[in-house]
Amino acid sequence: GECVCYSGYAGLDCAETCAGGADNPCSGHGACDILTGACECSPYFATNDCSEACKGYGTTEGVCNGRGTCADGASGTGLCTCDSGYAGESCGKECPGGKDNPCSGQGVCDQMKATCKCHDSDELGHFGGSMCNSCKSGYFGPECKDICSTASGTTVGYECACLDGWAGVDCNTPCPGPAGKPCNRNGKCNDTNVGDGSCACNVGFRGTACETRCAGFLATGEECSGHGVCDDLGACACSTDAVNGFWLAPDCSLCIGEYYGPNCDQLCPKGLNGLRCSGRGECSSSRGICECHADASQGYWAGEVCQGCQSGYFGSECNDACPGGACNPCNGHGTCNDGVLGNGQCKCLNDETGRWRGEACEACQVG
Repeated sequence: GECVCYSGYAGLDCAETCAGGADNPCSGHGACDILTGACECSPYFATNDCSEACKGYGTTEGVCNGRGTCADGASGTGLCTCDSGYAGESCGKECPGGKDNPCSGQGVCDQMKATCKCHDSDELGHFGGSMCNSCKSGYFGPECKDICSTASGTTVGYECACLDGWAGVDCNTPCPGPAGKPCNRNGKCNDTNVGDGSCACNVGFRGTACETRCAGFLATGEECSGHGVCDDLGACACSTDAVNGFWLAPDCSLCIGEYYGPNCDQLCPKGLNGLRCSGRGECSSSRGICECHADASQGYWAGEVCQGCQSGYFGSECNDACPGGACNPCNGHGTCNDGVLGNGQCKCLNDETGRWRGEACEACQVG
């Protein structure tokens, strides 16, 4: 005859025990095949003996929190495969970046740990951060494929933020000047990642690297001593007008020859020949007074505009001394015909004070 097996047993001769055991076939969550003893699990139960319930089964949230699919059935594991954007054993967590944009679309969400593994390849880009919403250190750009040298910049978000002394979108443009001294510390470098690496020099400095000091600045604290305009090479174009005065290069600190006064706007006196100090002296820039020449090569001159010889000198060049010497003409015993028009001859005394003779009145008269 044909065997009708008791509950928990299977096979033609009822010699097979149902998965889960004869006392609890299919763990009470499925039907045992009477021929093979294999289980056909009820929905949301898994493994060969139907002993594993799907995660979340029997809870208010439901299987896989309603955010995934359970691998049920005798061949299943009972584990959840979460919908995109969700993670965790029962899909109870959102992936970093949110369910609508897990891992910011720039990485893969680990469904068990609910953490992101960011893309890190030349093809997909090099991303970082817990949500893959920034570039990995050493990279920048919207796709995080551009190199940000750690020697001159640092990755901040999707940008390469330049260190001091570097500029450009990739921070690869050095500021002018010696290493560690951008713009020679005489100016400010436009050293951001939107800068061009150029120097804006402080007052008193010029040059690509602010390496040149304007003339007059060191002494006065003002470019061109405050009396001119400093060009890009540090040279001064001194003022030469009645309002600002007439100043002399290179540093505009002195008056042009024929001018004097605190503003160099007053003319020095001229001789009848139209020359400053008659061309025989220098005009004091502070007082406007002629300081006449007094030497053998240029002559010994005197007068308000150096128009005449010093006492004791004669001739058109005022460089001939009277007999007896310029300091004691005619030995003090007569009068020298000195001056520009003089001939240098002595007229000796011949009166009750003394009677002298000789070219330099150096001897007494006879008798």
